[in-house]
Amino acid sequence: MENFKIEVDSDGVALVTFDVPGRSMNTLTASVIKEIGEIVERIKTDEAIKGAVITSGKASGFCAGADLGELGGSGGPNSLGGLAARRAVKPA
Repeated sequence: MENFKIEVDSDGVALVTFDVPGRSMNTLTASVIKEIGEIVERIKTDEAIKGAVITSGKASGFCAGADLGELGGSGGPNSLGGLAARRAVKPA
């Protein structure tokens, strides 16, 4: 995982640290959203994890919101707009 670090303590509490490398503030990108899904799946399926705390690795705050560069991009499948469009379409 590139944007998150997960540490599970002996009590089964997962500390999930959100820290996008090379940025002064965390932002939501397609990569971050994909990794959030992976984290949720791990927490749901790992019996050693009883709960989770999500924190920021940035001193300046938790998250600035969507990455506007990706949001306003081409709308391709790997952009935030493309990711949102894929999630909005439900299979028949």
